[in-house]
Amino acid sequence: MSCQRGIMVRDHFDTKRATLLVVNLLGAEKVSIGTVMEMAWAWDNGIPIVCMIEAEGNVHDHPMLRETIGFRVETRQEALHIVQTILWDS
Repeated sequence: MSCQRGIMVRDHFDTKRATLLVVNLLGAEKVSIGTVMEMAWAWDNGIPIVCMIEAEGNVHDHPMLRETIGFRVETRQEALHIVQTILWDS
């Protein structure tokens, strides 16, 4: 599962089965292509994305990614609150 095909198939399968996607981009110094792909797959499949990212200056701050993010937060605590609300309060 660590070859390029295994990584691609596993991550695609996991993303499509997810109830929601939690993404931590805080402090990223370079773009994570794999994470960007997972976000695109989630968006395409109607899976909500909770994304932890700085208000500005993150290397992932791009118009297309901003549009995929359902819930943009700056802390893990905020992300946890949203996840709990989506999974347990609905």
